[in-house]
Amino acid sequence: MDSTPQSSAPHDAPLRATVFAGHWPAIPAQESAEVPPGTFAPTTATLISGPTEIVLIDALHLKAEVQELGDLIERTGKRLTTIYVTHDHADHYLGIGPLLERFPGAKAVTLPHILDSMRTTWAAQQAQWNLMFADKAVPHGPMPEALDGTTLYVDGSPVNIIPVKQADIHPTSIVHVPAIDVVVAGDAIYNETFPMLALSPPTSGRTGSTRSRSSRTSRPAWSWPGTGVPTATTMPRP
Repeated sequence: MDSTPQSSAPHDAPLRATVFAGHWPAIPAQESAEVPPGTFAPTTATLISGPTEIVLIDALHLKAEVQELGDLIERTGKRLTTIYVTHDHADHYLGIGPLLERFPGAKAVTLPHILDSMRTTWAAQQAQWNLMFADKAVPHGPMPEALDGTTLYVDGSPVNIIPVKQADIHPTSIVHVPAIDVVVAGDAIYNETFPMLALSPPTSGRTGSTRSRSSRTSRPAWSWPGTGVPTATTMPRP
């Protein structure tokens, strides 16, 4: 998918980041020996908006939350151009289908190696999500397209995609918005909840340190977690 900017707006157009945080749904949807009773941590989605356009980072997964997210986008009166998926976990991409139906002018994209991972795990995650959430979750639907390059644009202002080695899954990515010095970290950052480490092998400790260093390289003023609850006390740069 070509990421060439389509807007004629100036590159210094004012941008805004708005974070939508989901709820703490109870799991599993039905009794199961495989999934003990508990709650699933909130997933976040972030709107990067300019004067006329929006790029959405991640798309949520529960029907009610995806509906609320679409309502939020609609209330802005701006055009959703792109949904970017940071990594291959269904709570970050299932909302693609309903959102593309609601905003047919938008496209959904991810990095090519993340798309390859999605194709590999699609059936397994479909079974897992049915067990945990049943009809509360959006059914598995369309996959994103492969992004050509590593830059998206909001009203001509760049939104940079940065591959990282290991978060709660490999491969993964984070998003940096230079104009407002924001990092949307996907599941490279959790907040106010325990990280999911089942897909982070013991040998990933060193790459995890690399990930942490890379997220600090540009010393962003703000960083949003992909899972958990964004808070004013934890998000600003110290």
